[in-house]
Amino acid sequence: MSQELLKGLQETLGMILGAGLFTLLLGFPLGSYLALGQAHSPRIHAGINTLTQAMVSVPYLMLMILVAPLTRLITGSTVGCWAATLPLTLACVPLFAQATQKAFDTLPPGLIDMARSLGANPSQIIFKVLIPEALPQLIRGFTLTLVHLAGYTAISGALGSGGLGSIAIHQGYFSLQTDYLILSALLLFLVIQLIQNTGDYLAERKNKRLR
Repeated sequence: MSQELLKGLQETLGMILGAGLFTLLLGFPLGSYLALGQAHSPRIHAGINTLTQAMVSVPYLMLMILVAPLTRLITGSTVGCWAATLPLTLACVPLFAQATQKAFDTLPPGLIDMARSLGANPSQIIFKVLIPEALPQLIRGFTLTLVHLAGYTAISGALGSGGLGSIAIHQGYFSLQTDYLILSALLLFLVIQLIQNTGDYLAERKNKRLR
């Protein structure tokens, strides 16, 4: 049992790390555009904003099924940890994008204008002004996204992606082995608590530095 649970834990952590990295790389630019791009192209901004909200509203199970052909095209399969990375990323990118947008929206409205008056270009405004000021909120937003991601891995596992979710469903529920079900749920709970506590600690630490 211990080897199966250890393998399931490793697969779950692999899905979280892989999809989490892609979510960070794709979600932050998207959220920055949603927060700052309306003045440049209102129609395009409105379309992207609507698409982002629509993706957030789609339940993960349905999203995973809908993108299965694309997943098979890119990864060659719809099962396994690597295949699960695509739907997990597509589910979490709009979540983090909205969190990034909200983090920037909470900043003083004159901050960008002040930076522009000092000659800062768009990249300097984002990386030297907005990110340092909004970093605690960005950390909290990414932490919440990772918590959702960890929960989504359990659904992916139930549909053949491996991980703790697969153990809970197949060895625990279908095979009527309650110990597998309880232990896999406990391990996933501990992973989520580790993510939450680490994110809260980092956000609070950055917040104190800004005071």
